[in-house]
Amino acid sequence: MVERLYTANLTGNPFLLFETREVAKGMLKKLHKDEALKEILDSNLFQYKNAKSILKRFNAIYKRLGKLNDDLLVKLAEGTIQEAKITNLFVIVRADRLFREFFIEVVAERIKEPAHKLRERDLRYYFEQKRETVSEVQKWMDKTIKKLYQVYIQILYQSGIIENRKNLALRKFFVNDEFKKALFSSFPQEWIECITV
Repeated sequence: MVERLYTANLTGNPFLLFETREVAKGMLKKLHKDEALKEILDSNLFQYKNAKSILKRFNAIYKRLGKLNDDLLVKLAEGTIQEAKITNLFVIVRADRLFREFFIEVVAERIKEPAHKLRERDLRYYFEQKRETVSEVQKWMDKTIKKLYQVYIQILYQSGIIENRKNLALRKFFVNDEFKKALFSSFPQEWIECITV
């Protein structure tokens, strides 16, 4: 599902790889949404103390996974950690408009450069530009923008695109043809080519 509005939802629901893998397992079993949630709650699969937090995260992840095909659900639930991370990254890129534009406008451009390096000023400029041009973003408080900045770096780090949160060097992944084919079935070619060799 593609997010049409600009939101700051990632501040409360960042990368969440562990939780996403658990939700993907339920979806592969073809459980109804309520059944998948019940299984997670009953077995405390997220390992949270608060049922309200489980419900919030579950709903966000379930919405993100939307119409993800079974091949990629398998990669998320049972694939290698790298396959799960890359799939989860693209699920977030697809689901969150602001992050998608950041990925396309900033990450994809910087990774093409010889230095393959993201700069802190790139993120500051991106958010400043969105505040000037997008009415929803203009209304957000400074602390929301600061939190999004931190979450974006964290998502890139947890996905493996950056190895170090301090120097922000970007890297590409080698993926096998079978996984690449599965990615092409659900995501735009330019996203995949941006981070794979």
